[in-house]
Amino acid sequence: MSFSVLDQHDAIGWDFDGTLIRHARSEAMHQYILANPQKRHVIVTFRTFGWQDRVWQHLSEFYPQAPARELFHGVLNIDQERFVAVDSGDDSRIDLHRQHDALRTIDGKIYITEIEPYVHWKGEACRLQGLSVLVDDMRDLVLPGCRKHGIHYIHPDEL
Repeated sequence: MSFSVLDQHDAIGWDFDGTLIRHARSEAMHQYILANPQKRHVIVTFRTFGWQDRVWQHLSEFYPQAPARELFHGVLNIDQERFVAVDSGDDSRIDLHRQHDALRTIDGKIYITEIEPYVHWKGEACRLQGLSVLVDDMRDLVLPGCRKHGIHYIHPDEL
């Protein structure tokens, strides 16, 4: 697969951490965005608690030649309530960051696909915003939602 698969889409959702920043192909993705300003590019992130407001700062700090904020049609971020509110069965709330750590296996993969509100959020957000494809490094956390909501999923390693 190459970037040509993105040519089929007019509206693209881009994960931030591990995709637009801190991925071996981040700069190539930036070049694609710069070369295709006619497309609707939207950042879709699990960042919350104010961290979503720092994407522009972090993008420019890590990559001075990264696409400017003006090339993006905004940032979609998960609600704080959805991020931290996963019912554990005893009416307590579980912080998903702690849950990520608890569910990591020896191979480093994260297995939390049973948490539907979380794993379906990015797919649902893309569908609601008219984004037909999501580029994201966290396959286990987004593929179920992309499948459920008819969003084409691409891992950045495939570009």
